Amino acid sequence: IKISSNDKFIIDIKKINFSNYGYKKNKLRGEIFKRKFKINITEDLNKISFKLLKTGIFGEIVFLSTSNSPKMGKFKAQILNSNIKFDFSFDGKTYIVENYFFRNKNLSYESSGKITLDPFLNINLKSIIKEINRDLFKKINIENLLENKDLLKRLNLNQEIDFISKRFSRSLIKMLNINLNIAYGRLVSKKIIYFDEGEILCNSEIDLLEDSPILIFNCLIETDDKKKFLKNFLYDYKKKDESLNLKINGNLNLKQKKINFLNIQLNNSYKSKEEDLKFFKKSFESILLDKNFLDIFNIKKISKFIKEVS
Repeated sequence: IKISSNDKFIIDIKKINFSNYGYKKNKLRGEIFKRKFKINITEDLNKISFKLLKTGIFGEIVFLSTSNSPKMGKFKAQILNSNIKFDFSFDGKTYIVENYFFRNKNLSYESSGKITLDPFLNINLKSIIKEINRDLFKKINIENLLENKDLLKRLNLNQEIDFISKRFSRSLIKMLNINLNIAYGRLVSKKIIYFDEGEILCNSEIDLLEDSPILIFNCLIETDDKKKFLKNFLYDYKKKDESLNLKINGNLNLKQKKINFLNIQLNNSYKSKEEDLKFFKKSFESILLDKNFLDIFNIKKISKFIKEVS
């Protein structure tokens, strides 16, 4: 069986063996992705289980309603070392997803929302991150993501992400809220990051379909105690009980790893001059963008940058 969509080949299923009687009744065997698989179906068709042999991939769907619409059920799967489960209902156009839970050794999160398939794909989800391994960010390849223009063009997504660190955790970020909206390759985001004694608010937008995408950002850093806030970034500031209100506008070229600061204001008393902006640009690129783009979240490098520009 060869499956295609809009004249594009999708999948090839080979060596299919199925029987509707005897010991092997409702058991389907075959080969996909050069791997053997088996599917078991219950007599009433309410439960279907799938297993890709010798891969650690398993999935199961249990239908809770037999009516044509909406179809309701539960799904669970194990993909390598990741576990997934959720409840769903489907009316032929839209999936309503509830109690979604994902877990592996690096990440666990809950999610809910809806995925509309017709007349076009639209994903609207709210997620809560329970646990995350910071080393996971080191594996993200921004360049590869930006090269997948066809996927970015088709993606229509509204996503809200929340994270609250566990009590007594040594996590730098205490709480995080991100709102993402992507349509026709344009990504608009709003982020609020809470630290000990301070917070960072950032709004940004970027056209991911451009050959060299440029992130336009507008950020505000606020705290009532600059000394305690900067301690988060391993920087020893001497004065106590000093407030900080720092506004930063600029743009960042993701591929070329170049940044331009357009305006920097501190406590409504300092406004950057052109020579200051050039100095900040040079220091930022040489310290935080010298290797990987995601190094801008490296605490040691942030500390070095603060010392450089202070």
